[in-house]
Amino acid sequence: MAFMQKTAVNVVLGAMTTGKPGPVAARHGFSEAECAPRWMMHDSLLKREKGDAVIIGVSSTKHLEENLADMEKGPLPEEVLQALDAGWERERGEAGSYWH
Repeated sequence: MAFMQKTAVNVVLGAMTTGKPGPVAARHGFSEAECAPRWMMHDSLLKREKGDAVIIGVSSTKHLEENLADMEKGPLPEEVLQALDAGWERERGEAGSYWH
């Protein structure tokens, strides 16, 4: 699946509607808000060596600092990835295609 069809926003928001990632993330000691930046940096199809990059949009310096710190934490645990994937599967039909 192309990265643009499985964006962090779609994955995380879809997973949140399942009610699973919050408790799963909490068991690993982090919040749902950490999921998107960590997933983008470590678990998506983005490849830094091919020139891919993450563009961050924030509303405050605090949010920027938090996102950058989260991105440095490494890949998400497998249990969290499974919860996010379950949410994505639930929302797949509602997600628009970025390839027109």
